[in-house]
Amino acid sequence: MKKIKSNIIYFIKRYWYLICFCLAFGILDIVCRLPYNNISVFSFYSQAPTFFTIGIILLFLSIFNILPLLFKKIFYLTFISIFFLITTTHVIYKAHFSYYFSFRDVGLAREGLTYLNQYLRNIPIYLIIVLLVIIILSIIVIKKSNKKVIKNDFILSTIFLIFSFISMFYAYSRLGHSHGDQHKFFFADSKVSFHDFSNRNNSFMVCGLYVYTLRDLWNNIIPSRLDYGYMHKEIDDYFSNRGKINPTNEYTGVFKDKNLILIMLENIDEFMISKEITPTIYKLMNNGINFENHFSQKLAPGPTFVTEFISNTGVIPKINNSIPAHDYAENDFSFALPNLFKKAGYITNSYHIGDAKFYNRTNNHLNWGYKKYHDSTLMGISSDNISQDRYLAINGYEKIVHNDKFLSYIITYSPHMPFSIRKPECIDNLEHVKQHTNSTNENYLCALAQAHETDLFFTFLLEKLAEDNKLNNTVLAIYSDHFTYSNEYRNMVQDLRNETDNNLLQRVPFFIWAEEIEPLTVNKVTSSIDILPTISNLFGIDYNPNHYIGTDALSNHHNNFVFFADHSWFDGNIYFKNNQILRGKAEENYIIETTIKVQEKIRIGQYIVLSDYYTIKRNNN
Repeated sequence: MKKIKSNIIYFIKRYWYLICFCLAFGILDIVCRLPYNNISVFSFYSQAPTFFTIGIILLFLSIFNILPLLFKKIFYLTFISIFFLITTTHVIYKAHFSYYFSFRDVGLAREGLTYLNQYLRNIPIYLIIVLLVIIILSIIVIKKSNKKVIKNDFILSTIFLIFSFISMFYAYSRLGHSHGDQHKFFFADSKVSFHDFSNRNNSFMVCGLYVYTLRDLWNNIIPSRLDYGYMHKEIDDYFSNRGKINPTNEYTGVFKDKNLILIMLENIDEFMISKEITPTIYKLMNNGINFENHFSQKLAPGPTFVTEFISNTGVIPKINNSIPAHDYAENDFSFALPNLFKKAGYITNSYHIGDAKFYNRTNNHLNWGYKKYHDSTLMGISSDNISQDRYLAINGYEKIVHNDKFLSYIITYSPHMPFSIRKPECIDNLEHVKQHTNSTNENYLCALAQAHETDLFFTFLLEKLAEDNKLNNTVLAIYSDHFTYSNEYRNMVQDLRNETDNNLLQRVPFFIWAEEIEPLTVNKVTSSIDILPTISNLFGIDYNPNHYIGTDALSNHHNNFVFFADHSWFDGNIYFKNNQILRGKAEENYIIETTIKVQEKIRIGQYIVLSDYYTIKRNNN
């Protein structure tokens, strides 16, 4: 007994730096999963991700232990640095976007770098503590590592390798077996989440940091093969099983042959709109068709372009995948909104102050059916005024408004985060805001001031339309791209809106205004996929409602629910997330039926863009 005890003590003294090695890598996995234990149906305490992590650490350890000292240092410092950076990226991503980072998101680097200071200011204190702990452990590992590899090290590495394989095998076995279609619909199947990888949060919580990283990297280097024939059959079956949707109702063609100015508001959140701060927007909203339960879902990286893409094309990108600006730029979108209007004899153009290369807008907008994308230079807006929305109307009006029937798509900018006292759109409107609020919170004041700048755009636009006698023949359809999702303003927004759930915070304004229209409040739940069919029907545009996963919000066949990137859904009363009802009450049959409908929409919507389905429809017609 004494000999065994002495051998154990000897082993610990000789190899205790290996324990520090394991702790350093283990802490990173804990930091990535433990704080977010409630974001998935799978718990931090599940066996599978823990043993996957143990298996990878033992694999690293077996390699590290047999390397010469110099290569030991290089191996350890390289991998611990890489995974600390990956961990930091995950923590920042989770805080700002509510899901884990993927290598697919590298396409967002250009936009992300513009907010680097904002991200760095909001790094949680525990991550800094973890960095200090990692540094201490790393010093021990490097200083105490064996300078010379001996026979025992090879034996030990072999043991580590064997236990690595055993741990990985056991982890995979703990995923269990698939439980059939119904269980897949609920996305509570760990094996489905491990292989499918379409729900990042579930996949991460099933895989752990290291297996998730390796699988994510592999999926990006070697994309999975897609069975387009199978996808097309699934899409055709889905549309045919829906039955023929009646394309007409009492609102069909009420705006027939009128001009349309379609406006996507940058970051106009609910709390910014009021009679005092945004009087023109407030008037348009309350004197038009107001969809008060509208959601712009953050289905993929780049929420501005995601909403831009969905609202124009009527389909969704692959959820939690790469930014869709480059993935589908060559797809056939003959069924997109601007193409439908162009076929109806409209002049179609798009307008935004940003560079046409950003989000690949030149190619995307042309493909959707816009004749030309106009940036600030083409609209004659100087660099001094580029961030102030009023100049879209002051300088760009002549480009936006035409004598013949037109569809003009405008993307505003001024309320773009951050909310800063140094920005002209805040400075110029701050005094107006201070007259209507007692708040001293600089972020809040600038948020309102920047929103007021967008309101000035509407004021000038309506004045010019009235001067040209075009007001009575022009419709404004207005929606926001996303809520104020930045972690820097998270607490402020949650308090102002009395809501803490990231999905339900995605409710944003959507309203349609025309002169002398009878005000109407629509309390049905709508989302970005419903914008195209709703507008098409109001304008009497020839379109086939069976070709879209969204529905006309003013019709009787509208699907009264919204789905989110984590496959949860909300119908205005019932909020179903992570395989449980978080709000409201409902019978189990209703939950199952609605969940199946949600999963069908997600699956078919993604199949449409992944298989370029519209090309097949066009060739067959």
